[in-house]
Amino acid sequence: MPYFSVCIPLYNKANFITETLISVLDQDFSDFEIVICDDGSTDDSAEKVEQFHDDRIKLIQQENMGAAIARNQAIKTSSGEYVAFLDADDIWQKHHLKDLNQLIIDHPQAKLFSTNYKIELPDGKERLPFFTGKIRTGIVDDYFLASLSDPVMTCFNTAVHHSVFNEIGYFDPVYRTGQDVDFAIRANLTFRLAYQEEPSVIYHQETENNLAKSKLNKDRLNYIRAYDAHAEFNESLSRYLTINRFALIMKSKQADDGIWKEAQKGLKPGHLDLKQRLLLRLNGYQLMLLKRLQHRLIKSGFYFSPFKS
Repeated sequence: MPYFSVCIPLYNKANFITETLISVLDQDFSDFEIVICDDGSTDDSAEKVEQFHDDRIKLIQQENMGAAIARNQAIKTSSGEYVAFLDADDIWQKHHLKDLNQLIIDHPQAKLFSTNYKIELPDGKERLPFFTGKIRTGIVDDYFLASLSDPVMTCFNTAVHHSVFNEIGYFDPVYRTGQDVDFAIRANLTFRLAYQEEPSVIYHQETENNLAKSKLNKDRLNYIRAYDAHAEFNESLSRYLTINRFALIMKSKQADDGIWKEAQKGLKPGHLDLKQRLLLRLNGYQLMLLKRLQHRLIKSGFYFSPFKS
């Protein structure tokens, strides 16, 4: 039985999957298998995988059923003690699995393990994520508070003990986007998370077929609403859901889909800063102008975000 099962959902990522797989096969820690579920790709993604002749790689193919089902199928097929998440367009540095293993050794009370990461911007520059407060290597005391700007736990920097799925379930296929957010909420309501502040992953923020860019705002609203009852007794979760509602309102106004009106009903403005409350007053056209300005500032070396204090 391998120590890690690296589980990758794959859909039309022929331009990235080769580099992603090389980054896994090149790990300093070698006790792993790679389980890839090709979710009905229409390009030559599967063919790219088949070019690798390594017994540790298992390729499953299915009709297109969505990222959650593909990731779940990979997990259910895996046999490792720990499941390491990876998307088909992100890159692990050589020490990633070794670092996760060290976290597991150092923090036996945890079942969730995440490392820091670098975010590659559209212009090729990189930035580190912004976590609320200065979290250090060790147990994360308050996941929801730490993740108000960027998430500590993602589907490219995290490993979980296989028993986690027996206790809280898998990724929910009801949500066509945001399954990772939903899973992270459930996981951190139940288990301890150990974190390493040294980055070991490169996250490509802008790639084709990236669900984070999709306009499935109704799904985003539904997974936020699913935890409103929990938030009544958890102040940090309440703040976290408010930030997610704020982000959804910004997306929805720019998409002009009307979902923002529903999202606003559960919003708690007291959890937002002045900058965010001012942005709520703007219409979609004004927000799009600000978005263009933000992109120009990033290209000039200045990173501005409504989620960064």
